[in-house]
Amino acid sequence: MSALNTAVRRGLRPTNPAALVELPRTERHEMTIWTTTQAQTLLHRTREHRWHLVYRLLLICGLRRGETLGIQWHDLDLEAKTVHIRRQLTLVAGQTAVGSPKSAKGVRTVHLDDDTAAVLDTHQRAVGDISPGAFVFQDEAGIPLDPAAVSRQFTILVKELGLPPMWLHDLRHTSASLGLEAGEPITQVSRRLGHSTIAITGDIYTHVSSQAAQEAVDTLAGRIGSHLRSPNRSNTYCHHPRGVRRRPERTLLWLPFISRLFC
Repeated sequence: MSALNTAVRRGLRPTNPAALVELPRTERHEMTIWTTTQAQTLLHRTREHRWHLVYRLLLICGLRRGETLGIQWHDLDLEAKTVHIRRQLTLVAGQTAVGSPKSAKGVRTVHLDDDTAAVLDTHQRAVGDISPGAFVFQDEAGIPLDPAAVSRQFTILVKELGLPPMWLHDLRHTSASLGLEAGEPITQVSRRLGHSTIAITGDIYTHVSSQAAQEAVDTLAGRIGSHLRSPNRSNTYCHHPRGVRRRPERTLLWLPFISRLFC
């Protein structure tokens, strides 16, 4: 489409035939969002699972599957508790391939919580000597994990744990939703997820952001309103603009007389 538009602008073609093509509507699958308790259950009961760290990075950091599997050891700074997202693993014709993140904003630095950094440090010590370019998640032969195999194993695991069924990618959605519900700014959630624009984050998680916005305005109104309430509602005196106090009941006694004058 872009090449044809350029050809039209340069006078190489009279029109763009692709402009008349109606593209099929993209259907977005229904997201499954776990509660905080369900997310905790997954992390607690998979502590000894070989791919526990994969689930943890998706759920807490909000990384994509390919970004998580594409992390190499030199991408980690465990002292600063950060991970640099520079690549992702994808499936091309059934084969695992290394590529760039989904968008320019996908290349980013994501902060790690204390527990995730500690688990990564333990894993690094267990690996021992690390060769240059080694992936954090790889098999005994040094080959990166198959993304499809990780997703299949997760589906089986969720069923075994008795948790609501969900796709592996929905751990990322759960991360964003729980973050917004906890008061994490939508701008920070967007950066953490690596969305190209904040509008995408707002569109996907509009139900959560609306709820968070309502709670925020209610909290603000409560704080401001508490300062606007009269400290003593039982006071029968009112303040005259010039500072003279008058009894409101005396004013009310004059109202019937005044009304008769003007009727």
